[in-house]
Amino acid sequence: MAEDRPSQPQDDDDGEEDRISKLPDFLLVEILSNWIHYAINCNVEELDLALWGFQSEVMFPLDQLFFVNSCFTDLRLALCMFNPTGAIAWKNLKSLFISYGKLDEATIENILSGSPVLETLELEGCYGYMRINITSKSVKKLVFIVYMNRHRPENDIIEINAPNILSLTVRRHMWLGKILLLNVSSLVEAELDYPNLSPSLPYLGNRREAEEEMLKAFILKLVHVKDLRIGAYCFNAKLFLFWFLIV
Repeated sequence: MAEDRPSQPQDDDDGEEDRISKLPDFLLVEILSNWIHYAINCNVEELDLALWGFQSEVMFPLDQLFFVNSCFTDLRLALCMFNPTGAIAWKNLKSLFISYGKLDEATIENILSGSPVLETLELEGCYGYMRINITSKSVKKLVFIVYMNRHRPENDIIEINAPNILSLTVRRHMWLGKILLLNVSSLVEAELDYPNLSPSLPYLGNRREAEEEMLKAFILKLVHVKDLRIGAYCFNAKLFLFWFLIV
C-alpha cells in the first residue's frame, strides 16, 4: 500500500533538518491547533492540512470550531479525525478532499447537509462507511480513490447513490468486495481505473472474474454516460467487456 499513500515531506533541499516533525505528537497537536485557530481567525478560505509528520499513526483531532467555519471554500485534509460534536456548518465550502480519514455514513451525511454549496467531494483511502449517499443537488463531482478497511477488507461492499452528480471517478487500488452503483442517472462523464486487490480473491483467475463482473455492472449502470474512460488498471476486464458487448 506504500504507493497509495503520499510520501512524507523530506528534509529541506538545503540540508536543514526538519525539527517540527520530530516533536512529540502531543506537542505537535498543540502547535497545529494554535496555528489552525489563527488561520480561522484570519478568515482563511483555502486550507491544506497534510499531516504526515506524526511519529505515530494517531490522526489529528479537529475541534468543533473547525467544523462551523463559514469562511472555508476549499479544504484538503489528510490524516484528520472527523469527530464533530454537533452539526457541521461549512456554508461556503465548494471543494472537499479527505485523505486517509475514518468516516461513517452519519459523518458523511453531516458533511453534506452542512455544506450546501459543495460541488466536489474527493475521498482517498477513507474507510468506515458502506454507503456514499449524495442527494444534494449542489454536488456535481465525486472522486473515489483507494479503499482499504484493515479490519474486514474482504467483506466490504461500497454502495454509491448520487443521482445528481455529473462526474464520477473511481481510481487506484480497491481492497474490497465490490462497488455497487445505485442511482447515478445524471452522470455525463466517468473514469474507471482501478484494480480489485481484495485478499478474499487470492487467485488470479478469481480476481479477474471479480474485476470483470464489477466492470460489467459498472458499464450497465453507465450506458447513458457520454464520456466514459476506462484506464489501464481495468485492462484485463476491459478485454472481457469488449467480448461481452459484441456477442
